[in-house]
Amino acid sequence: EIDLLEAQRGQEDLASRRACLEGELKGAVSREGESKERLKRAEEKELELELKLKEVAAEKKVCVRLQKEEILKLEMAAKRRQEGLLQNAANLQDEKSRLEIELAAALRDVVLAKSALLVMG
Repeated sequence: EIDLLEAQRGQEDLASRRACLEGELKGAVSREGESKERLKRAEEKELELELKLKEVAAEKKVCVRLQKEEILKLEMAAKRRQEGLLQNAANLQDEKSRLEIELAAALRDVVLAKSALLVMG
């Protein structure tokens, strides 16, 4: 009878242990499912971030291109202004030369007029 009681207790212990292990298995399966779900969400977020990074990179390229275009426009405007100023300087130099010639002619006329006055007495 003692052997029978011990056998029953052994079976009860095994049944209890089995129930405990089945509970642990259910918990592990549940945690595995939760982990898979969290992993899936993390991967989705990672894909969203990669997409956002690509969008930002594309926007940066557009900004750089626009900046380069703006710089080229400014450079062209500066070049046109410089050319205009150089043309104005050349025109002023021509005007200065013409006025110097006129001044020399006027001085010559003054000298001739004074000479004529001196000769006339």
